[in-house]
Amino acid sequence: MATVPKIAPLFPTVGRILQNEASIPVIRYEAPVVSEHVAQFSKVIGYERPGIPPTFYTFYRWGEFEMLRRLGIPLEKIVHTEQVYTYHTPIQPGVVLIAETEISRFRERRSLKMITMATKMKLGDQVVVTSETSFLASHKAEERV
Repeated sequence: MATVPKIAPLFPTVGRILQNEASIPVIRYEAPVVSEHVAQFSKVIGYERPGIPPTFYTFYRWGEFEMLRRLGIPLEKIVHTEQVYTYHTPIQPGVVLIAETEISRFRERRSLKMITMATKMKLGDQVVVTSETSFLASHKAEERV
């Protein structure tokens, strides 16, 4: 039986935050597209076509976790409700994308926060992929979502 490589060890090495001040409403970070990471990810998910799997860009949504941290919302208090990707331009491994994450919608109702974040991944000035992610978060510390 073949061993399946794990994706988790790749996560901390895929980039660095370029702006990390709590007062900045947009989180900018580098997102290098490394050939070995693409190959390993493709193997894990069984993607056998040439190029980058569409779901590979999930690696580059970690600005969302930083934004949740800034909002004081622990991960155990959220439910991921929706994820939409829009692909604008194909790329090849070996490039470094600049990703920008910001809150595009924020509403509160009763004990829930409804948060939507948009992440744009760019190569130079050209947007390659946009991601829109929605979460529900418990408003009160003692509640569970």
